[in-house]
Amino acid sequence: MLAALRAVVFSLAIFSAPGLSGAQPVTYLDDTGARFITIEMFEGGRVQIGYRTVGGPGVYGRWSGSGQQVGKGIEFSQKGGDDAAGGPVYVATGQSRLTVKLKPGQAGLPDPGLSGVYQHVSDEKVAQLARKDSDAAEKKLDEAGRMASQKAAAEDKPAIAEWRKAWSGLRDRLIDLSVSPAESAALPGAATKPQPGRTAPAVPVGKQAEYWIRRAELTAGAMYFISAGVPPGLKSGWEGNYEDGFGGFIEIFVVSNGDARFNLTAGRGPEGSGGNIEGRMPVNTLKTAKDGSSTGEFTDTRADLKDGEQQPLLHFRRVGHFVIIESQYAERYSGRGWFDGIYAKRVPPKEE
Repeated sequence: MLAALRAVVFSLAIFSAPGLSGAQPVTYLDDTGARFITIEMFEGGRVQIGYRTVGGPGVYGRWSGSGQQVGKGIEFSQKGGDDAAGGPVYVATGQSRLTVKLKPGQAGLPDPGLSGVYQHVSDEKVAQLARKDSDAAEKKLDEAGRMASQKAAAEDKPAIAEWRKAWSGLRDRLIDLSVSPAESAALPGAATKPQPGRTAPAVPVGKQAEYWIRRAELTAGAMYFISAGVPPGLKSGWEGNYEDGFGGFIEIFVVSNGDARFNLTAGRGPEGSGGNIEGRMPVNTLKTAKDGSSTGEFTDTRADLKDGEQQPLLHFRRVGHFVIIESQYAERYSGRGWFDGIYAKRVPPKEE
């Protein structure tokens, strides 16, 4: 039944190109190399559309739509709220050469950019282009990291160096979080021995376009984070708002008795991959080293522990305008995500 629902109907000329598998989406690329359309068809002529534009290494615009086979082509529009259709209606026709136009009779509706001519491209080609894009993003990130280190205050340079060294591990962890257990088994660097519930897919994830697309997007996000620098005028010290560029936020303020109160939130992506914890670093755990860096500790004594469980622990290390967090036994609060990371001080959000 599942195979039947996902089977692509190739009786229409639009998808009669030889060698295409009916179980897989079909991708088209325009002549500029910057616009991709992916079409997936289902039983009854239903169609799902994915549209992606490339604005730079790892910088993508995305658009999703749904529609129906009509005659020898398909008609589709953008998905609105609750998956309802919205926006202008498009008509797509062709074989290996796909022509997309606005459906006639929609006077006054703007074209957000989908119209044009696209050529069919193989999955292997899409993966090659995505990997090339990811490699270019990594080079730009390396340049951005060097520039950030050069411009940073002396007290911030060690934290930036530590972040650059840790980046590849963070990137792979974020990718692993966004894929299924079966996909995760085939990721580059995954364990070579079979693991329960982790069966590698027919095509290793490292050779799939979506893996390299995700990797490029994350790298572009890292480039934005490290390039932002520390806003001028912010003082070093514990108090302030911090973020790690990938869903981690912390607010710290020192209360009258010297304790450092914190509210730490991490939303790393899919449902169940984020959480929140708040508490205090007692003043007697706050230590300052000769180089000006500081440390603090938090032990969650509120946790209702079961046999064999340990109390959640958080170790805070402040280096200039950065706070580095390491956690132990905090999964009850973080879910599939994590609180660990290198957080940069930012301007506090404006109160509404």
